[in-house]
Amino acid sequence: MLFNTFLYFIFLFAFLVIFYILARNDWKKGLILLSSYGFYAYWDYRFCFLLLGLSLLTYLLAGRIEKNRDASAPLVIGIAVNLLALLIFRYFNFFIESFEVALGLNSGLGYIERNLIFPVGVSFYTLQSIAYLIDVKKQRTERANLLDTLVYIAFFPKLVAGPLVRSYSFLPQLKSPLKANRQQVESGAFLIVIGLFRKVLIADPAGKYVDNIFKQPEYFLGPEILCALFLFAIQIYADFSAYTFIARGSAKLMGIEMMRNFKFPLFSRNIIDFWQRWHISFAEWFKDYLYLPLNNNNLTISFIPLLITALIAGFWHGADWNFLIFGLYHGLVIWITSKVVSNNYSSGITIKLSDIPAILITFFVVLIGWFFYRIDDLSDLPIIMDKFQNWESSEVSMTMVQITLVFVVTVIILEIFEHLYQIKKSKLINNKYVRLGAMLAIFGMTLLYMFQTEPSAFIYFHF
Repeated sequence: MLFNTFLYFIFLFAFLVIFYILARNDWKKGLILLSSYGFYAYWDYRFCFLLLGLSLLTYLLAGRIEKNRDASAPLVIGIAVNLLALLIFRYFNFFIESFEVALGLNSGLGYIERNLIFPVGVSFYTLQSIAYLIDVKKQRTERANLLDTLVYIAFFPKLVAGPLVRSYSFLPQLKSPLKANRQQVESGAFLIVIGLFRKVLIADPAGKYVDNIFKQPEYFLGPEILCALFLFAIQIYADFSAYTFIARGSAKLMGIEMMRNFKFPLFSRNIIDFWQRWHISFAEWFKDYLYLPLNNNNLTISFIPLLITALIAGFWHGADWNFLIFGLYHGLVIWITSKVVSNNYSSGITIKLSDIPAILITFFVVLIGWFFYRIDDLSDLPIIMDKFQNWESSEVSMTMVQITLVFVVTVIILEIFEHLYQIKKSKLINNKYVRLGAMLAIFGMTLLYMFQTEPSAFIYFHF
């Protein structure tokens, strides 16, 4: 069930009506659990068996860990089983294909490859289960009861594409009365409307230009491919932040808070600053549960632990060699950056004139990474590099430049509007009628466009 469909909002409305009719917290949590599995079953009911199996195993192993914290076997088993599930369902095809290509063999496993289903969201809820077990082991959180554990892992707003919520911030909220206050309702509605706008009116239209050019790069000139790369940077940010906005907004309507996943990454001053603003829950997960243990919990940046973490984080994004290159590239750039600059920047949107060169340089550094991320096949790399040597302009090139500028300016204006809306320091935006009018206008434009277009899946649903 896609967030950018009318079906989801019918589902959410019906859920909230029943949710607020129920009086007891346990009943509300039971409704969340049933709704989450119904939400997941909409893609394929078979997904639910894997989700339930891993959740029950996580609950049982957390109990064993709490009873004997000195024993390492329950934690090792939990991590191994979750990783095995991820490897089988996410990377089986990649390993078989790579094995066959390397040895020139035919394994005869093609039938299995074609018929092995990919459960959406498995990359997210396996990481959350692993983090929960580690947190119980480290006494960062108490082992939750069965209902709370199942709700934590399957909570439908975050189930498919995050954010990766920590158990010690999520589980205590389930013990409090589940009811949204007025501020949460307003904030939740704002996040949902802005998320829809980002997906429907920015990410999807930009993606059409990106797909057209990257599918057939041989038919386009260098400036057109560069514009497509700019547009992809806009597309993936608008698309993924849209999902997170709608997820957080949906949760707020139940009185549940989830962490911000983005803090204005377009205004990053260097690559380290970028990863403190981009997909924050993911970056912090890999820092806390992989990098720091590899680096003996030393916060200073060390080359080998960083490179291992970056490669695994890159491979998490997709079962292909270009994602390994993406991870390797970011690992190297982060290490180099750590040696030459400090990172004493705030995570806000306020910038000084002297910050602009650093912001532009960072954007282009990130853009190179997005190139490896987006390329359909590494065999296209020589074609695209050859095209970059041809900077002849055409009518199509000029049109693409204009389109790209429109999208870039739109996103920057939207970032500023969101910032002012949330901090409420602008007298104009602080006016409740102006706020309501702006929200209704954005919502109206989005609805009109939704009626005219077919919904497309979020990019991170593939992860």
